[in-house]
Amino acid sequence: MNIKKALKAVFHPPYWRGLSMAVVPTLEHQSIFSEKQFNTVVDVGANKGQFSLFASVRWPDARIFAFEPLPDQAAKFQKVHGNTVKLFNCALGTEKTEVEMHVASRKDSSSLLPLSDQQKKLFSMDEIASFAVPVERLDNLIKANEVVKPALLKIDVQGYEYEVLCGAQSILSQFDCIFVEVSFTELYTGQKLFPDINALLEDAGFQIEGKIVTGYGLDNQEVQADLLYTRLGRGH
Repeated sequence: MNIKKALKAVFHPPYWRGLSMAVVPTLEHQSIFSEKQFNTVVDVGANKGQFSLFASVRWPDARIFAFEPLPDQAAKFQKVHGNTVKLFNCALGTEKTEVEMHVASRKDSSSLLPLSDQQKKLFSMDEIASFAVPVERLDNLIKANEVVKPALLKIDVQGYEYEVLCGAQSILSQFDCIFVEVSFTELYTGQKLFPDINALLEDAGFQIEGKIVTGYGLDNQEVQADLLYTRLGRGH
């Protein structure tokens, strides 16, 4: 548990249930969303529910959909959120299939792609297990009329963000903002980096509005960041 974030959250009763289960809301995202309002939030790579917990308090009237393929993480998510969030126990990608999940020594760094040597070197991470998980296309699971605008799509899936977006081409137009983790160096073998994700989102009519750097390399260069994209002509 992140002690600093937990101390901030403890003063807000809506977070107490999550905190009692060692689930800390992603309060580091408060500033980037300070002027945003959403009626729908789609949380891809939900883990134990940290972002959904933040979102449920920040936008209490929003409908939240969440996706988490790791069974133990999904079980913790369900305990925290109950029936207030619609949880799908699957990963997202370009097609309906099964893919090997590479479980990292830090669970929130697990990925459908193998950990690269760079990841192991920078963050002292190792693969501790692997097993097959179901993969679906976002386009096949959420209908356009379920996405009430303004809407946010959050994607944090450890190197598989590009594939998630490719499987969401039909429904992408329903979203006003995309909040996505990107890498500037290969942390997972075969992952698409920032230029590819940026090009895809620009082609879809989005532009970068905000940035939170989440990881630095040994030379103090940025290796990972959370980027907020907003659809051109829309601000919510």
